[in-house]
Amino acid sequence: MDYIGSRSFRSASGVAGKLQGALLSLVGIVSMAAGTALAQPATFVDAGAFEAPSSPPSAQEYVGDTDRAFDPSGGETVTVKWIRFELTAPISGELFFDIDTRITSTEPDPSTKDPLIALYDNLGNLIASDDTDGSFPPGIAAGLSFGSTAFRNPPDTPALQGQDGPTLAAGTYWLAVVAGPANLATIGATNWNVTTTGSFPVSFSPFDLFDLSFSVGNTTPLPPPSNDQCSSPLVLTESVGSEPAWEGSNAGALNDASTPCYPFAEPALQPKDIWFSFTPTSTGKVYIEATGGAGGAATPILTQYSACNGSVLRCAGGGSIVFDDSVFFILDAVQGQEILFSLGIFAGGTGDMGLIVRMIPAACPLTIPAGAIAESEACGSDNNGGCNSAPPAFETISLGQTLSGTFFSTGQLRDKDWFEFTISERRNVGLVLRSQLPAAAIVQSLRDGDCSGTTEFFVDNGFYFDDLCAPVTINRGLDAGTYRIIVLPSSFDGWACDSGRNMWVLETVSGDCAGATFSTQPADQTICGGPNTLTFTANASSEGALSWAWEFGRDNGEGGFFWRRLEDGELIFQVATIGNVSGTNTSTVTFSNFLTGSGFAVRAVAIACGEFVSRTAVVTVGLPGDPNCGSGPTCDDIDFNNNEVFPENQDVIDFFAVLAGADCPECNDIDFNNNDVFPEDQDVIDFFNVLAGGECPQ
Repeated sequence: MDYIGSRSFRSASGVAGKLQGALLSLVGIVSMAAGTALAQPATFVDAGAFEAPSSPPSAQEYVGDTDRAFDPSGGETVTVKWIRFELTAPISGELFFDIDTRITSTEPDPSTKDPLIALYDNLGNLIASDDTDGSFPPGIAAGLSFGSTAFRNPPDTPALQGQDGPTLAAGTYWLAVVAGPANLATIGATNWNVTTTGSFPVSFSPFDLFDLSFSVGNTTPLPPPSNDQCSSPLVLTESVGSEPAWEGSNAGALNDASTPCYPFAEPALQPKDIWFSFTPTSTGKVYIEATGGAGGAATPILTQYSACNGSVLRCAGGGSIVFDDSVFFILDAVQGQEILFSLGIFAGGTGDMGLIVRMIPAACPLTIPAGAIAESEACGSDNNGGCNSAPPAFETISLGQTLSGTFFSTGQLRDKDWFEFTISERRNVGLVLRSQLPAAAIVQSLRDGDCSGTTEFFVDNGFYFDDLCAPVTINRGLDAGTYRIIVLPSSFDGWACDSGRNMWVLETVSGDCAGATFSTQPADQTICGGPNTLTFTANASSEGALSWAWEFGRDNGEGGFFWRRLEDGELIFQVATIGNVSGTNTSTVTFSNFLTGSGFAVRAVAIACGEFVSRTAVVTVGLPGDPNCGSGPTCDDIDFNNNEVFPENQDVIDFFAVLAGADCPECNDIDFNNNDVFPEDQDVIDFFNVLAGGECPQ
């Protein structure tokens, strides 16, 4: 077990970090005038201080406004990027310090974004460099590792296990991220001498990312938890509502069982399992869900056993990366009969997890409407198996009909009922689904040469503890053509034909189709120094169901914008809060911290009948004297320490000392531009602007 603090540099906005790096470089220039600084890199991102955990289980999470090293929104092209950081304590023994780059690229050849990294001390001496040891993709990403050679958790590539030295002293360091391949770059031994003729763009896309992370951890093992062995499982009682039956960690656990969900032979990757038992107080079905574990490659894995040292009855989780943060069982429960299971994390990981244990309620009463057309197969047979049958088998329907049927899922088999319809003109096609199981209805268009089509839209009706018999509705616009509807249970297991909850009803709807019409579009806004709180509102109507999306844009330099879809709470220059995102005619988005800048825009997208109709609002930065801004506050003078000597280096020194929290009773406060927002980068920018002879921009 080890304990990790990490700061991840992901391709995102990067404005605050870049400003701070540029401003800190100005401090270096001022100090050089006094003869106290070396010729360090002039522009860089400052990552702050990393603190190694002195003992388990303490760990520091390194996150903050400066954790975005790459700025894709303006089409940044990387050649050499410098990141400065500080280690507050030396790395040795069980402590480790890892640097890892990861590339997720949609390009056919990811080597076009092959990075190198080089680590220098504060005197410009090269400590180590690498081209191939990062975690993904292998042989292209780069990584450096110092300290402990023990297994990291969560696991990185095996190359990141102290291969670059057993120690690393406390102090200030400089990391160069260099565009490769290696034959295009020169990594000098002294004076931060790094050059390259390579370059690669950092795209404005969540599927084309360049990540850089620093991990500081401690591999000292913890004592095992009390339920580490099968002989002493933790006894669970049923969850109350959505409250977990258990929350905790498998930190310190050892491996004492095998499971087919873990196909790894390496001891370090075997499950660190902990044990649980649950004895139902009634007979029926029980739902057991494991959450946490960090998701992705650290997905929890559940394994049910007949007894200690007994046979494996079933497991849930993954033998590969599972892009979800939970797994679950649906088991037959017999009153008074113990259910024994273990819990671990994929690939031998450890971490915080939770368990939800709930008896599944009885099936809801589902009434088949009069006139509904029953599917042609009985439960357990396969007359309409669609593309899963040989030859493919579909039932032909007409829109406007109501269908009914049954389905099942038994682990080995999951029933899918396939139907086919044709429309001669563009129509607004709707589905209304009700069922006794969590289920989905999917509409697919046909693809040439491929029986399985392209999903156009789908509807699902929730989960076991929702009112599944209540109708759920969706509609979209479809062009003339032939389409298929697939009705299927959401679960792969747990519901045989004799389970008593196999019925479904699907109403199909067809109507005229037209896109949304805006009655109020988001208004252009002017901001006059920031950060600012901005709210944009849009109103639209449609014949069909209306849903909303919001997008953030930045000037692409060609008269348009780079657009990115916003999600509620997403950090992209600012935090966005989206209101009334679907099912209403009005939607809003509020930015709680809209930074000043230029070339920004916000776009409302109204979606109806499959049509995307958008309206754009442009954000303009006002200047002093702008009628929309007023005169604004004025800046302090540059005699920050009020000693009547100015300009002087001591004013700069005292300004940054107070900014860092030092006490200076005779000094001005750090709200240099007097906009009542502090501490902020803009105060530092305005201070240096006035120091250089410029005017206060406020």
